[in-house]
Amino acid sequence: MKLKVIFDNYLYRKDLVTGWGFSTLVERNGTQILFDTGSKADILLDNARKMGLNLSAVKHIFISHWHWDHTGGLWELMKDTEAACIYGPSPAPPMIDRRIEMYGGEFIGIGASPTEILDGYVSTGSMDAGSSLKEHSLIVDGKVLVVGCSHPGIVKIVERFIEIIGRPPQFVVGGFHLGGFSPSNVSVIADALFDLGVGQVAPCHCTGARAREIIRRRFGNRFVDVGVGFELEI
Repeated sequence: MKLKVIFDNYLYRKDLVTGWGFSTLVERNGTQILFDTGSKADILLDNARKMGLNLSAVKHIFISHWHWDHTGGLWELMKDTEAACIYGPSPAPPMIDRRIEMYGGEFIGIGASPTEILDGYVSTGSMDAGSSLKEHSLIVDGKVLVVGCSHPGIVKIVERFIEIIGRPPQFVVGGFHLGGFSPSNVSVIADALFDLGVGQVAPCHCTGARAREIIRRRFGNRFVDVGVGFELEI
């Protein structure tokens, strides 16, 4: 499988542009899924072009949750994408499903149960993320866990992965949502991820610079710097 980060607020490749939000393209056995769409369509599409990616050919879009910094590029992207399937937490905000249909796509709502959406691609199921917010994460090939903002809690999401797959993820990438956490709380979370047996961690987006450094110290050479332009092949 291959993973390419197209949108993030951390920079990995100097010729690309950062923005608040997250998006990564995942490919397994020739099937591609775009995970989230960042906050701005122009940045998303320009970064993709510079990376040699044709997002108009992507027929499957995974929306982790309905916040603006993960859905901002969706509508512009759908103008050039025929019959895309949009996988998002259910229930969606009012009229989202209708708007997706107006753009020629199909909304596939993901409930609380883990759901195989394509061969080798499994949703953790929508998890409670506070108030009425729901968020789901993507499991790829039983090895990689891709998270959006980890509003339900990154430890709880990893525990859900283990419940589904039966072993810890080899690689976890995305926003860990730790920017407002105290160093002591981040240390507890980093220890928990380490003790759960997570292989490599690649926190970005809303993780926060201080939290990233604490996690880096805990994981050592199993910490991976990630940002716009990062590519992984397993």
